[in-house]
Amino acid sequence: MNILNATINKGVPVNTPIVLKATDLYAICSNSKEIEKILTKNFDEYMNYLKRLTPTQDIEFFYTLGVTTDNETLEKKLCFSPSGFISSIFVNLNILNDGSKLKEILMVDENSIVSWLDKKTRNQLELLGTISTPQQLKDEFPSLYIKYYQQNLIAQGQYKILKQIKTNKHLSKSSRKEYKKELLRLLRYIGFNNEKELEQSNGILPVNNFCSRYQQTLKGLIDNSDRIVRYLLSTPIELKNISEEDSEKIALYVAAQFFVYCKELEGEEKQRYMYHITSYFNENEKRKYDDTTQISIGNIDNKAIGIKDSGIDMTPKKLYESYKNILINNPELHIIDFDLVDFNGMTLNEVEEFMDEYLKDLKANWVLIPAGEISEDFVPRFLGERNYLSDEERKLKEEKLQELYMAKKAFYDATDPFYRIIGKNTFTGYIGHIYTNGKVVLDKFFDNETTGRVANGQAIYIMNISDFYRLSNLPKQELIHNPLCKRIYHTNDWQTRVTDMINDTTTIKTASELRKLIQSGTVS
Repeated sequence: MNILNATINKGVPVNTPIVLKATDLYAICSNSKEIEKILTKNFDEYMNYLKRLTPTQDIEFFYTLGVTTDNETLEKKLCFSPSGFISSIFVNLNILNDGSKLKEILMVDENSIVSWLDKKTRNQLELLGTISTPQQLKDEFPSLYIKYYQQNLIAQGQYKILKQIKTNKHLSKSSRKEYKKELLRLLRYIGFNNEKELEQSNGILPVNNFCSRYQQTLKGLIDNSDRIVRYLLSTPIELKNISEEDSEKIALYVAAQFFVYCKELEGEEKQRYMYHITSYFNENEKRKYDDTTQISIGNIDNKAIGIKDSGIDMTPKKLYESYKNILINNPELHIIDFDLVDFNGMTLNEVEEFMDEYLKDLKANWVLIPAGEISEDFVPRFLGERNYLSDEERKLKEEKLQELYMAKKAFYDATDPFYRIIGKNTFTGYIGHIYTNGKVVLDKFFDNETTGRVANGQAIYIMNISDFYRLSNLPKQELIHNPLCKRIYHTNDWQTRVTDMINDTTTIKTASELRKLIQSGTVS
């Protein structure tokens, strides 16, 4: 398997479409010429397929790649993106492609895409048929206006040439014939059937004729969209020439694209896109601090449709900071690593069912941290100590606190508690993790639940569930010295010591003990 395919196949094999831009790959890879050659060949085949289905005029199609997952083998493959095809239609019809449409575009079913696109584009297609002036076209369909403007310049130029041909008596018969042949080719390109129509228009391209042509073209693409999407998904692209030296940059780029969609989507879809990013950092811990591997992505200058974007510079460290922030501001998300799960022998539908059930179990069996627990702005506890901290000291403390929060979250999400509870009163700000061997682990996540101010490294308390109610009602000073309660500090090996405790064998019946606590109102 080549480097790019190996990269996109990491993480959980659920259907998580992403877009990779050809221009980004050219900028990232050292052998961009070879990659461009392969992509150009595949793109030309794609364009030829479209022309066999319906006239395409000079519609600009996004040169974007997508990732598709094979239902039987679970292998993710690279292809030209169905969302890129849809976005091409949307841009030409001036339908804004904002975040609210992202999930629909990504997840649209190929079997219902014709009716879906018809519904989304019907009003704009009808409006296009009513345009009668260049200014109207410019206001309502700016991308199409650029084409009209260019074609109108051709019409004006050919009108002048036609007049010159007719008045120039020194032209030979063969030269006149060649001129007229080229003239007819260009006239047909811009929608004239012959030179007589050009003369009648005085060299001005009629707006209504232009709009009618593009209305029919876009309608033809929409009517054939189911076939087009099936073609894209069944025509993988093999980029075999990516060098080992570029592998880290490719891994970063793919993870960054997963993050783009994770940030925009909501709920379970956000969680699904999180799996790959979690896998990226779990695969190599050093990536969290890597500021030397750098890529420039998202640079677009498409004059044909009037889109320009200077893009961004990305490093693994920058991505990790963004990854931390999205987890901090969305505490319902889980840091779950499925790299050790064997999905062999499962179909894509079976993997989807497995993941759906897993997430349902999380919600059904845990009292999750409410989504509003952490404020939108991450405010660590030490911000009140500004009087004696320098900016550098404050920054270091903040980074240390964020790392501890992330370490706690990753660890407890990975240990798969039987139940999760939120502390009150004496244990306000604590999250309790109850395990099937009867151990209860209390770890403080927040100093202030209301604002989401994150706690520093207070001790972890571990006890049996049968002692939980009595011990958790003791004053902290008494609890510290109680032999039934173990205390562990967040030193280097704290995860190992907690793991040893929750892997201990026991005769305690966790479910029945927990039921008693719930029935008594101790746990709600």
